[in-house]
Amino acid sequence: MTLPDLQTVEFPISPSPDAQPFWDGVERGQLVIPRCIRCDTPFWYPRNLCPTCGSRDIEWNPHHGSGTVHAFCIHHHTSLPHLREFVPFVTALVDLGDGIRMMGLIDIEPDPTAARCDIAVHATFRRCAGFQQIPVFVPS
Repeated sequence: MTLPDLQTVEFPISPSPDAQPFWDGVERGQLVIPRCIRCDTPFWYPRNLCPTCGSRDIEWNPHHGSGTVHAFCIHHHTSLPHLREFVPFVTALVDLGDGIRMMGLIDIEPDPTAARCDIAVHATFRRCAGFQQIPVFVPS
């Protein structure tokens, strides 16, 4: 894979209160996703009301973290100072099932023959400097 040891990288993440349960799960090495208690719909991105029915009755449930790449981008330049030394790198939109699509780094060769749509991936967790951990997708 191509992502170096991220322990030297300080990601500028300051979670909103709505996303704190997600980041708490990441610190435990677990992907957790919000689900509406009223209509039983999981959703992503974290927010304090269900995008389907408007309920504020939300719970957070563990997710297996497996999915498929919906789209990807090979970054040869970035305006993000903390990732400049890692170009080229790959980000992806990953379909996790149940209508959940999450964006993240993917640890794969930054080559269109390796990074492609529909490959199976799963979430792993990498420790970073100055913050807990971040989810990173890797090919299954």
